[in-house]
Amino acid sequence: MSRTNNGMILALSQGVVQYSGKQPRGVEIVGDRKVPGTYALRVHYTDDTEATFLITGFHSGCTAEFVEQNLEEVEFTTWPPTSGELKFF
Repeated sequence: MSRTNNGMILALSQGVVQYSGKQPRGVEIVGDRKVPGTYALRVHYTDDTEATFLITGFHSGCTAEFVEQNLEEVEFTTWPPTSGELKFF
């Protein structure tokens, strides 16, 4: 894995900790092929709970603070989630 990917994973993991106040045991990250900078996260916490999040506008230069401020808790119907066709109207 490249240094950039490691930095992205670290920022996402640290941002989840800052957002939730809980320590993750593991984080699954899935990028959206149709929407650059959009990622789904499934977080497994050390207390045996889990949560799913969506973040948009994320790139390799983003910080944990950016992640904390831009995470949205969501419920996906499937994992990994997939994008449908874009519908504007």
